[in-house]
Amino acid sequence: MPIQHFVGLPVVCCMLLVGMGQATDELPDVLRGSYENSFAYKTISERLPVILTKVIDLLHREKINIGEQYGEGAREKLKGVNGQLSGLKSTMQRNKTLEPLTGAAPDIVLWNRLLDELTVEGQRPVWFSAPWLFVECYMYRKIREVLENSGELHDYDYFRQQKMDTLEASLSAISLLGEHLLETVSDPAALTPDQVQRAVSDFLGMSLWANKNDLSITSGEHVSQEMSPLLQLVELNRFVLINDSARVFEQLQLLRSREHVRIDIVMDNAGFELFSDLCLADLLVSLNIAQSMIFHIKAIPWYVSDTTQADVQRMLQRMLAADDKAALPRLAKRWQDYIDSGLWRFEADPFWTTPLPFSRMASEASGLYTHLQAADLIIFKGDLNYRKLLGDRNWPHATRFCVSLEGFHPAPLVALRTLKADLVSGLTAEREALTADDPRWMISGEWALVQLCECADTPRRADEL
Repeated sequence: MPIQHFVGLPVVCCMLLVGMGQATDELPDVLRGSYENSFAYKTISERLPVILTKVIDLLHREKINIGEQYGEGAREKLKGVNGQLSGLKSTMQRNKTLEPLTGAAPDIVLWNRLLDELTVEGQRPVWFSAPWLFVECYMYRKIREVLENSGELHDYDYFRQQKMDTLEASLSAISLLGEHLLETVSDPAALTPDQVQRAVSDFLGMSLWANKNDLSITSGEHVSQEMSPLLQLVELNRFVLINDSARVFEQLQLLRSREHVRIDIVMDNAGFELFSDLCLADLLVSLNIAQSMIFHIKAIPWYVSDTTQADVQRMLQRMLAADDKAALPRLAKRWQDYIDSGLWRFEADPFWTTPLPFSRMASEASGLYTHLQAADLIIFKGDLNYRKLLGDRNWPHATRFCVSLEGFHPAPLVALRTLKADLVSGLTAEREALTADDPRWMISGEWALVQLCECADTPRRADEL
C-alpha cells in the first residue's frame, strides 16, 4: 500500500503495542512515522534514506581501498552488499514490511522476537506505522547485518571517515577546552568551594552542549565544532529549558564524603562530544569526587556518529600526534594512564544497540541493570538515550521526569540532552513559553535540558501523569 494511505491517519494504538508488545490503557503511545507532520515521519521518509545512500556511495567509492585492506574477496562481494542495502532503502521508501534478521550474531534472536511482538494477526509491521525507535534502530542493525553476513567485512566501520572528518574539523575547539581543563585541575586542592562549583557547572555545560554535534541528525553531513562552547556558555544557558545543574552539583558534593565513588556515563557521539565527556570525567576524578569512571559505548557502528572503542583509540592517537596543540598530547597520555590503571573503563554491552526502552532493561538485560545499580550516579548523554529513558512515548510535557522513566532507576541518574526529537517530560508551561517563537524547538538541537532523577517513581493513572 502506498505511504500516503498510512500517514495522516489517527493512530489509536495507545491501547496496544505501545511498548513493543506491552498493552496498556494508561501510558501515552510511542512516536511513529504515521504522523505526517512529525519528526519521525521526516526521519523515515528523508533522513534515513540519505544515510543509507551515503553508506552505499562510500562502499562503491572505497572498493579499491577495501580490496587492499580486506582482500580481493571482500571487494568482489561489494556489489552484492550494495544491492542488499539498496533493497533495504527501497523497502523503507515503499513502506514495506520489516523482515526478520538473519545470521549468527547473538542478538538476532532478540531482534526477531521483538519483531514478532509487533506482528498482529500475522501481519508484520511496516516502516511508517511501527514504533519510530524500533524502525530507526532496525535500519542501523540491518546495515550491520549485511556487512556481518558478507564475511570479510564483518567489522568494517562505514561511518569511520565521517567521524574522523568531524574530529579533525573540531581540533581547535578541542585544544581550547583541553587547555582550560589542564589549567582548572593543575592544583585542585587550591580551588575554593565557589571555584569547584563553577568548574563542575562549566564542564557539565560543555558536555551538554557538545551534544549538538550529531551526524545522524544531519544525515551524515559534515559538522564541526569550530568554537569552544566554553566561550558561549552564558549565552547558551538561556536555552536550557530544564536545568537541574545545581541539584546535580549537590548530588556530587554528597558523593565526595563516600569512600569509593563510581560514576557511569552512557555515551553518545564521538568527536568533540566524546572529548567533552572525557574532560568532565577528568574533572570529577581530579576533584576526588569519583574514584572510578565507566563509559558505556556502542559495540557496533550506530547512528552514524555514536562512540565505539575504535573511536576512543583513534581520538587518543590523533591527540598524541597534535604537536602544535600542546594540551592534547598531555591529555592523551594522562587519559591513557587512567585507562591502563583501570580508573577509566570503556564497556560495550549489546543492549545499547537494541531498540528496547530502558524500562525493559531489568527484564531483558538483567546483568547490565545489576551492573548499573553499583554506580553512585549515571549520566545519560544525548537524544537517543533520552528517547529510550522516556520509552519514546508522547508524554504530556508536564509529566514528572521520574514518572516518565516507567520504573527504570538503577541509581540516581541525570540526562544531558539537546532536543532533537519531539518528546520531553518535566517541562512546565512557563518554561515552554520561552520557545514560542521557535516552531522547531523540539528538533533543532538549539534547546537543551539537564534533568536529575534521584528517586524512583512509576506511572499511576493517566490523570496523575
